[in-house]
Amino acid sequence: MYHLALCCAVQMTAFKEIAIMQRVSNVPGICRIHDFGICTDSIMLVMTKYRCSLREWRHRQPEDACHQLRLYLNIFAQLASLLQA
Repeated sequence: MYHLALCCAVQMTAFKEIAIMQRVSNVPGICRIHDFGICTDSIMLVMTKYRCSLREWRHRQPEDACHQLRLYLNIFAQLASLLQA
């Protein structure tokens, strides 16, 4: 019974994350989710493929953040407005 409850909890968390991704899918620069589904023991996501991951992109940014400050503030402002909606 515990395994079933854990499995349902994982699915609910996944669906909440999918709902968030769908809500922001039209925002430029946000990873777009095209479709999703559940198999027996996994959740499948069909997403746009990008040249690099967010982690790789962050590591490529210059150490001096002053040059990218406008970009970072723009990203923050977009995310903040999405969370308020």
